[in-house]
Amino acid sequence: MLLDATREFLHQIAAFLPRLLLALLVVAVGWLFAKAVRFTVERALRAVNFNVLTERAGTDNFLRQAGMRGDTTSLFGIVAFWLVVLATLIIAFNGLGLTYITDLLGRVVLFTPKNVDRDADRRVRFVLCALRGQRRAILLRRMRISPTPICWAGSCAT
Repeated sequence: MLLDATREFLHQIAAFLPRLLLALLVVAVGWLFAKAVRFTVERALRAVNFNVLTERAGTDNFLRQAGMRGDTTSLFGIVAFWLVVLATLIIAFNGLGLTYITDLLGRVVLFTPKNVDRDADRRVRFVLCALRGQRRAILLRRMRISPTPICWAGSCAT
């Protein structure tokens, strides 16, 4: 009886090991792919001078004050990196048959675009407001008038 239990245990381990090795391979390849995606996203955004726009808008300074080492372009690269890593983990856990973890990670991945979409309008208004504020501040400086705050709660005062 003990021999049958041991034999069954070893049979289950032998059946599980190839799936575990395949899952580890998927995670390793996915991590490398995520690094490539991060590099590509950052290079593409820098190629269109997105970093110059965000520096002028003041978002890079805001991120530095919040304690982030990089700029907005690197933030987008980090988000892309983690989305690919999460997708890779979903594939790996699904291959192992861990459906609860796969469902949890799937919900995390689906939550990210909703959160980005919800705040996208506010972020675009912030950038436009900062750009408009720069033009207004330059004009006020030329007129020798001290500039006042122009943005409150994401809206611009003209």
